[in-house]
Amino acid sequence: MAPTLSGRLTHDLGAAVATRPTFQYCESYLAHRDGMAIDPLGLPLREAPFVEMGNAGAIGAIEDALPEHWGRHVIDRAYGQQSSPVDYLLKSQQDHVGHLAFSESAEQLPEWLDPWDRSWLQDACRVVSALDLHRPLPPELERQLLPNTGLGGARPKITVADGGQQFLVKFPSRRDSPEVPMARLEAAALTLANRCGIRTVVHEVVSIADTDLLLVRRFDRTACDGGWTRDAFLSARTLLANGEAAQRYSFFGSYPRFARELGRLSARGPADRRELFRRMVFNAVIGNGDDHDRNHGMLADEERPDAFRLAPAYDIVPALRPPRLRQQALGVGDLGAWSTRENMLSAATSFDLDEASASAVINEVEEAAIDQWTQSCRDQGLSAAAVSALAACVQRIPDSHLDHNRSDLARGHL
Repeated sequence: MAPTLSGRLTHDLGAAVATRPTFQYCESYLAHRDGMAIDPLGLPLREAPFVEMGNAGAIGAIEDALPEHWGRHVIDRAYGQQSSPVDYLLKSQQDHVGHLAFSESAEQLPEWLDPWDRSWLQDACRVVSALDLHRPLPPELERQLLPNTGLGGARPKITVADGGQQFLVKFPSRRDSPEVPMARLEAAALTLANRCGIRTVVHEVVSIADTDLLLVRRFDRTACDGGWTRDAFLSARTLLANGEAAQRYSFFGSYPRFARELGRLSARGPADRRELFRRMVFNAVIGNGDDHDRNHGMLADEERPDAFRLAPAYDIVPALRPPRLRQQALGVGDLGAWSTRENMLSAATSFDLDEASASAVINEVEEAAIDQWTQSCRDQGLSAAAVSALAACVQRIPDSHLDHNRSDLARGHL
């Protein structure tokens, strides 16, 4: 489908410091009968411009399109370090998560490149490995295969197409632990999440030569009339950045607040909130402390174009050496980020659950995770040694963080 011009993003550079970026919808988009806000909460349809009020250098859902560590590394290598977020948006391959793309002027269409065929994965391994290790690219492939710079995260990645579907391909990195192949570890965690009643991205592990790759089906792309439709996406960071709490506190991200905020957009509010509680519990049980606000999001609802729904769970990776007392990247309840039953139950009503129902979910996830973790690891081809090393990842949730503190005091650990 052809792109539609929606507005203009500016980020002028002064002599000393950059000005705050601004975004303004164009008149033709406001008058379009199908024109919809690209961020209903942060960028509602209006004639007046929006000015960025945070620290990211972008506005609303536009921040979700910004390249992160891997994308910036590839862009900086190809073009030199960029001077503003807008430069990174323009230099990136226009394959951002969600439905946004960018060009230098209203007259110039974004350069939308078709994803590479899955058969290119062997050549892709050579290109990505060279980029990750800061080595020269193979000359015959330098311009034939462009790594995906539009998506977030630190792990090397590209997008490929296969049978009318697009897949995000995650490659190993030089920073990975040599103990466990990360592709198989993440696949095992996603498999376990699904067995614990959580909607996850469709995924598989493939091996190219001696390299394990994780393929994750993109939930924001759908084949259509020889091309692709792009579905809108809002990260939890974007959703949580709107409202009074974002202006009053430097740390405002929490599962309970995300549960309350998603009700403003979700067409399936109660079900999404209960699902989010289950995901929070699961992340705590498996020791995934990297559950930050860009690892959760909302996707355009296929039944209501003006609404969103909780996106499938993605980027779930347990810590190889989880701490005895766990905390989450997002707040859990009234006691902050502590991964305890007491803390989870303190905010149960934010998820449309009473205390008894919430406690039952915790019990259910604990039992399923403990029962299925070893088999999930084996199903993804992890060795017996790796399975043994990963056994400690899955643990029951303690009643209170104070119980751990008293236990450590008794042992002389504090």
